[in-house]
Amino acid sequence: FTDLFLHLRMPLFTFLSGFVYAYRPVLPGQEAIFWRKKMQRLLIPLLAVSAIYFILKWVNPVTREDTAAAGLRIFIFPFSHLWFLQALILLFAATVVLERSRLLGTFNRFSLVFGLVLTLHLAIEPPPGLLFSAGDALYLAPFFLAGLAANRYRDELRSRPVQALWIALFAFAFSAYVVSWLLGQAPDDR
Repeated sequence: FTDLFLHLRMPLFTFLSGFVYAYRPVLPGQEAIFWRKKMQRLLIPLLAVSAIYFILKWVNPVTREDTAAAGLRIFIFPFSHLWFLQALILLFAATVVLERSRLLGTFNRFSLVFGLVLTLHLAIEPPPGLLFSAGDALYLAPFFLAGLAANRYRDELRSRPVQALWIALFAFAFSAYVVSWLLGQAPDDR
């Protein structure tokens, strides 16, 4: 039962991250302040928790052999469940660039960006283990942007046709996933 929701947990959390970001987005000229706060909330925990988790795996004789090869790679490549923090840092970096370019400033420009990101998300299957979880960031990007839109463009998204479209898309996608899972063909990562 928990495996059924495997591909819903992190996307949902990422959606919520985008939604919350829209309350306090990066402002023009305030990028340094924004990054200082994000690094306190994401990079410092990433470094500290990765190091602690690595040490705990290292001192455990059962996991020591697998851990020895990881070394300093844990800070720059996906490591266990901490890939999410790396991917989220990349999502915020991309969002700062998009905000600075004003590509998220109107619903129409946002829709073009979202369409491009969704196309990349569906068309590209990045190899696992990319630098700083870049492939995972691409996997999560549409969910982050959808959360941002749900907050920032809620008036545009409240129309009945748009709501019906989103509900239909979600129902179709989740139903297709459930069927593939029941047939044993669903992906088993993340």
